Amino acid sequence: MKTKSPVKILIIGRLQGANRGEWVSHFLAKGDPNIKFNVKFSPLATRPRQNALGYIADFLLKTASFVVDYIQGRGTTIIYVPPMNYSIINYAWALNSLLRSKLIVDYYVCALPTLEEDGGSSCWIGNDINCIKFDRAALSKADILIHPVISELKLTASMAGVELKNSKIRVLPLTMDRLAHPKKKLITRKLRIAWWALFSPLHGLDQFLRGMEQLSDADLELIELTLIGSNTATPYVKGLLEAHPRAGTKIKYRTDLSFSNGTLPSHLVDHCDLALGHFGLSRKSQAVISNKIVEALAIGLPVFTGESSGVREFLNDDQIIFVDLNPEAIAAKLRAIVRQEICLDEIAENGSSAFDVHFSRETFVSNFRELILSDRN
Repeated sequence: MKTKSPVKILIIGRLQGANRGEWVSHFLAKGDPNIKFNVKFSPLATRPRQNALGYIADFLLKTASFVVDYIQGRGTTIIYVPPMNYSIINYAWALNSLLRSKLIVDYYVCALPTLEEDGGSSCWIGNDINCIKFDRAALSKADILIHPVISELKLTASMAGVELKNSKIRVLPLTMDRLAHPKKKLITRKLRIAWWALFSPLHGLDQFLRGMEQLSDADLELIELTLIGSNTATPYVKGLLEAHPRAGTKIKYRTDLSFSNGTLPSHLVDHCDLALGHFGLSRKSQAVISNKIVEALAIGLPVFTGESSGVREFLNDDQIIFVDLNPEAIAAKLRAIVRQEICLDEIAENGSSAFDVHFSRETFVSNFRELILSDRN
């Protein structure tokens, strides 16, 4: 029986910048007899050019880098572009065409829906025009596109006017390590709800507050909502509280807690009974699964979120609490939760199990290895 040859991967770009990129690096560094790899960061990201000499130097640098990559890449089976390296997709495609290999792009973030529907900014990869240009390049030129959610990728392709075949799509969900280990909550009179992450139209906090204001005084009295953000979000939060004064009486705002300083996970374990997902009304919001949903599952918290095809790709009604995106439905579901008609402990336990199945580091590494070896000669 003929022995299959190892897959040879040429990695174009930095492996730092996202958890999944670093995990790919760790996986490859451990060694696998079926995989050989070479990491080459090509210095092709957009940079200011001020004069003719700069143009010439940049051209020579790119040319030299291309020649080196070509020499290193002979016999390559796969060219892999890790997350957050979108400005070099066209370069990787050109090299891939020369080497006649397969171009795999981990397109971790789609900029087009955020920019056009939610008014967001994707300055981490350049200006808005470049963001959309990189979206179209990835969608049209990659042989295989890795993305956390099929729904969002198809929405982006539709908005970009690019026909995207299902055979090109590989799903590797949002992934992270467990952030804390849940423990039995103390029984309190109030339902302690927490909201963190971005205050943007995508997440739809105002929609949730409209639902809160539909509750009776007796039900509203049983709710305590903590908003967790940064000082830069304070003016926006103040505006929300002024727009929703009845809900605002039950809200605390904290800027001292975060994942980066390690204080948020333990706070949530001790002081949160229910985490909020996203409730935005845009097509983008209804096609994604936001980071904070996965973060909540990684802590062992039950999650309450608006209907989303992106979330339903991984979670069902036994693992997360879905609600239709209108204030009346949000109020009705909140009322059921407050009156303990929904068992939060069961939702939390099932959601925590779903985290291990879909969103853990081990699952990501296993799925990535399977993807790389799927077309081995």
